[in-house]
Amino acid sequence: MVSLQALSAMVFAQERKINLCVGQVADEEVFISCDGDAGYSVKAGATAEVRLSDQVVQLITFSKADQFQAIDQKLRGRR
Repeated sequence: MVSLQALSAMVFAQERKINLCVGQVADEEVFISCDGDAGYSVKAGATAEVRLSDQVVQLITFSKADQFQAIDQKLRGRR
């Protein structure tokens, strides 16, 4: 079994599109996994495109005032 998982991580510019082509495979299954997601089975002859999503997810937001207040409180606590 050949695994690309053993290779170093690859990082590409956000505007890049990566096409992965699966050749004719005899006895082994091929799986693809991106950004830690569960692996997906890919059949022989299939092509997968990896690109930046159109969707944006904002996980945490802070207003600038909240950030400055937090810094001020930490600095005051050091006195």
